[in-house]
Amino acid sequence: MKRLFALISPLLYFISPKLAFAQTPAPGAGGPINLCPEGQFDIVCRINTGNFGGVLGTLVIVIFIIAIIIALIWLIIGGIKWITSSGDASKVEGARNQIIAAIIGLVVVFLAFFAINILLGIFGIDGGLTGLVIPSLDDIIE
Repeated sequence: MKRLFALISPLLYFISPKLAFAQTPAPGAGGPINLCPEGQFDIVCRINTGNFGGVLGTLVIVIFIIAIIIALIWLIIGGIKWITSSGDASKVEGARNQIIAAIIGLVVVFLAFFAINILLGIFGIDGGLTGLVIPSLDDIIE
């Protein structure tokens, strides 16, 4: 139960961030402070319960990217082990197994990503992972 609470409480904290209001600038120092500037990080200002599905989809994409980076690092480490094995058969075999495991991991990550997008397309979600919409109780009742 404690583990479940430890996993859920940060999630609940981050799905509903509030804007921080800074002190207004001194007269003559410029206009008002834009709390939600346009750009690549403007998704933080648009997070609310209505677009939690999009945030969840973006989180899944980030997890896929992290998995790909880890698999590529694992692949590079396996290659370095193979190069530095000095012809020792057991070290070469270990490096080969590590490279095969990294390639299988990459294939699994890519297949999972494509399978999720295909399933979302079958169920009629147009935007893929970032187009997820989690219905609220109000949407179901109306």
